[in-house]
Amino acid sequence: MKFSELTNTYGAFDNFVTVREAKEIGLIPARYVDADFPEDGIFPDKCVCGSENIITRDLKRAACCNPRCKVKLGFALSELFSRFGTKGIGDQTCIKMINGVYSRLRYKSHIEVLALRYEDYPQSLYGTVAGQTMFHTCSRIRTQQMTFSGMISMLGLPELSTSTGVMFRGINNASQLIERIKECGGVASFCSRRGIYDSEKLFWLYNSLTDILLAEKIFSNLRKEGIRRIKICITGMVCVDGVHLTRTAFLNYCNSIARYDNGVQILEIENTSAKESCAYVVADYPSNSSKYLAGKARGVLITADDFVNKIKGVITQCMESEKKGYTAETVAMMNSF
Repeated sequence: MKFSELTNTYGAFDNFVTVREAKEIGLIPARYVDADFPEDGIFPDKCVCGSENIITRDLKRAACCNPRCKVKLGFALSELFSRFGTKGIGDQTCIKMINGVYSRLRYKSHIEVLALRYEDYPQSLYGTVAGQTMFHTCSRIRTQQMTFSGMISMLGLPELSTSTGVMFRGINNASQLIERIKECGGVASFCSRRGIYDSEKLFWLYNSLTDILLAEKIFSNLRKEGIRRIKICITGMVCVDGVHLTRTAFLNYCNSIARYDNGVQILEIENTSAKESCAYVVADYPSNSSKYLAGKARGVLITADDFVNKIKGVITQCMESEKKGYTAETVAMMNSF
């Protein structure tokens, strides 16, 4: 793919030029250009996928211009597995997978790998420990319960691993997302209404809509967002009922108990690094971390077990109030969490 063929929607790449052009105009100093092979050297003109490489005018960022580059998809797949806490599946294994199945990927999306049958794995991975680990990991993560915005944050999509809580708040499925974008008159207006103006975020949201639609079809256990958001800041190792949990596992457990038996999600527990404004700092052990010290100074330190018990108590109170018909009281209880 040539850089000129890239639809530079939202001006996301206005500050980029091709590596070849950067060499020709002297933006890349001559000492970094191989005299015998100027198309190679430290800054190759083309990516291994065959597309043109591009670089910012300040020389701080270089990339392949193809949004569906095989290497990019490999790294995106690796990032996805990393976000789900998977070990033993690195960048090179994921790139090998993408290279082996790229021609069979209908939408040229790394998300499609999650739904592949094991017999469809490339020979380079079929029967290997890495291949078996990847297949079982895909089977596991497809059934994990999460919100629509939470799912998007885990997909390894460029520029969409952060700010998803703001960008997709109140949206529970892909149909709602598309409808909101249409109502706003396009991606740019949709994002601006949510306080997001970064041109690259806009570009990648627009170019990742297919990936998001695919993911929604693959992940079988999406749930609606909770009515009331509670932001916590987790520091150190957490332990619930004597069992050590990762932060992701702890959040998943908290959200699993923060709803009624009928599935209505009352509380939405989110982890944040905003230690000065979060509702609680969850810490099971004293430390000198900035998060712990901030929580101690603000008087909002709480252990994982106590936080879990607090959630259970609030849900019980809410259920009792609803039985009595005191909806306003229920809302007040949630707000006083």
